Amino acid sequence: MEVYKAAKNSDSNLRKHLSSSHQISNVLYKSQINGHSKSISTTISSDRKDELHNAAINCVIEDGLPFDTFGRPGMSKFLSTAVPGYVGPNRKTVRKQIATSYSLYTKKLRALMPKLDFIALTSDLWKSSNQVHFISLTAHTFTHHYEHVSIVLGFRRVIGPHSSTLIENYIQYELDRLGIQPQQIISITTDNGSNMKKAAATLRFGNPISCMAHNLNLVVSKGLCLWSEPKQDNFPLEITLDLDEWQDIGGDLDYSTDTIEYDESSIDAAADFVSEEEDNVNNDGETDISRMINIESDGDDDIDVQFSSLVLNDKSSSSIDHYELLKTVFELMKKSRLIVKFMRNHNITNEYIKKYMLSKNNGRKTGGLILDMVIRWNSSYLLLDRLHKHKDVIHNICAFPNSIIGLTDQQMKRLNELILNEHEWELICCLKNVLEPFFDATEALSGQNYPTMALSFYVFRLLLHYFESTSKDDKITAALKQSLRYWFNIQCKAKLPAGQIEIMM
Repeated sequence: MEVYKAAKNSDSNLRKHLSSSHQISNVLYKSQINGHSKSISTTISSDRKDELHNAAINCVIEDGLPFDTFGRPGMSKFLSTAVPGYVGPNRKTVRKQIATSYSLYTKKLRALMPKLDFIALTSDLWKSSNQVHFISLTAHTFTHHYEHVSIVLGFRRVIGPHSSTLIENYIQYELDRLGIQPQQIISITTDNGSNMKKAAATLRFGNPISCMAHNLNLVVSKGLCLWSEPKQDNFPLEITLDLDEWQDIGGDLDYSTDTIEYDESSIDAAADFVSEEEDNVNNDGETDISRMINIESDGDDDIDVQFSSLVLNDKSSSSIDHYELLKTVFELMKKSRLIVKFMRNHNITNEYIKKYMLSKNNGRKTGGLILDMVIRWNSSYLLLDRLHKHKDVIHNICAFPNSIIGLTDQQMKRLNELILNEHEWELICCLKNVLEPFFDATEALSGQNYPTMALSFYVFRLLLHYFESTSKDDKITAALKQSLRYWFNIQCKAKLPAGQIEIMM
């Protein structure tokens, strides 16, 4: 007697076995009967079926599609028309094939990585929109033709606390399982998270490098108070800080190496930190980080008084109160976000803007309004740039909402509250202009097909040159540059790991 093993909570396979092996067809479910008839009438060869399955699974991987994409009703109808007789892979088949591909990829890495002479690492830890944390580890190297190559070493879901010790053990776990030796590792680049920095500071993974594009984002966010209200206790700024050390770098460099000892328990510790078995997580949702803020309506006179202390148009003023200026910037950014949200979330205003811009640009489509995010580099610059390009239509909507058919009395009142006066538009223009060099710098430092370490030194020297006030700068622009330069000194010099500037050179 042959013993047949079936799934604990399902008898589908047993029914299929009885039908195919014992010709007892009356036990099949209706869906199995339909599937059985389709399989009998198929004209797809086994080789062709494998080819189509591989193409479908690669499509799921490259496009990040759900595992059951090719088993859904609409896709099944399409496949029956496009490739008669072919039934796409189900969820279990996709999952199994991905696991097999991952295993083969790991074997290739184990054979390849020990042969590489030098490796630079990057690691990042982040949270998805549905509050699931992930960590990644990537290796960067060159071919014999000096072509840059990036290799993903690990990408896992994080479980448990995100302490520096566990991050350190996770990185070591990935290196050990792939046979990467300490003498191969040159450096590791991370963001400015305290846990990531502390893990890298142990020097077990080469020289710690702070991500320069991330540093620039911090300079902009803190230097202009785009997201956090300034605290009066932090002012006045110490503008006279010595920043010339960037120009005096040289002298004796310390190239000494530290003896690295490996923790034999790193694999066990890492097992408590990461999940080897990945769950199916839906990341289609979006997180709206911007908060809706209720602001009181300010009359033009009140706003003029507020801005008069900043001497926006008075070229003869000798100084500006940085605290008052940045407080105004913070409030203006909140108001700008509310304007963008209102225009985008109401179909009437959204369509009005599209038609207006098409007419203004002779039928050419232009980019719409953008809402920034605190974790999205350059998004505040793009918000201000698009808002400034839409100045005329935004002013018309807010100043004369009764001319737009379909708006309620409450919506028209809200638009009147959100109107930007000329002083605020001038400040938006100043902010956009001082942020533009950071946009260009971040774009240059975010290249994927060329090394950016040496480039970062020249980019930062150019930014330092930009911070110098010129005769063309009005007092507001000069003050904004001073604040940015102050935070540039903190984030891009004082807080850099020891030796990073020399490495950049």
